[in-house]
This record gives sequence, structure tokens and C-alpha cells, in this order.
Amino acid sequence: MSKYYTTKETAKALGVCYSRVLQLRKQGLLDAYSHGEKGSKSKFYFRVEDVERYKQSRDNPEQPPLRKVSTMETA
Repeated sequence: MSKYYTTKETAKALGVCYSRVLQLRKQGLLDAYSHGEKGSKSKFYFRVEDVERYKQSRDNPEQPPLRKVSTMETA
């Protein structure tokens, strides 16, 4: 079961401001989740593992970021 950060918790974990987290979401660098319907004004939540993965790739730019592997792909 995944654990989630609120936008405020995500900002604190990354050491950035609240609006920067929303900007990262809009840029597609962090995936957001919500309880509300599409287009509704509801809170965003960010998976802890996604936030940590972004933080690692940001802090270590020489290492390529991890990418999601499809189930059809072989190692």
C-alpha cells in the first residue's frame, strides 16, 4: 500500500515552496493524485516513493532518472 504526502508535506520533503510543487506537477515531473473528480478543486497527494525518486534524480544529476518499465518489457 502506497503512502502519500500532501502538497505541503511534499514541499517540506523537497525543501521547496508549495507553489514549486504545483509547478513540478504541471511540468509532469511529479504525479499527483486526488479524491475529487477531474476538474474539481480538491487536494493533491503525492506518492512518497515518487517524491523520493524525484529528490534523488534532482540531487544526483549524473545518474539518469529511473523510469517506469512496462510489463511487456524484458530486462
